[in-house]
Amino acid sequence: MEAQRSIEGIIATVSGPEPGSNVVVLVAVHGNEPCGVAAVERIVPTLTLARGTATFAIGNPRALAAGKRFIDANLNRMFREDAELDEAKKASYEYARSRELAPLLLGADALLDIHSSESPDADPFVI
Repeated sequence: MEAQRSIEGIIATVSGPEPGSNVVVLVAVHGNEPCGVAAVERIVPTLTLARGTATFAIGNPRALAAGKRFIDANLNRMFREDAELDEAKKASYEYARSRELAPLLLGADALLDIHSSESPDADPFVI
């Protein structure tokens, strides 16, 4: 948990009194999908856990602030091995952000990655 202190965009970390699973809830991986942030801001003040820890984080804070899907590249595509990415991708803000988020995500027992769509043709889904 100590490494989380240096990660930009941590909204909150909630822990129960007993040890348990470490869950990460990631919102705004795309800056034009702010609904997850609004949901987390409503839920966290009332959330209590019996055990474990839940960390709520903004995936792409710069894109969220700009109201854009991304700054340089799609953050979802940056969570790959370096050999799979070209030099332009590795020079992007989103590449650096993916590396900043990696310890948080790798330390999670479970991840909920919340996305949204404004398209009337979009169907809700969960993976």
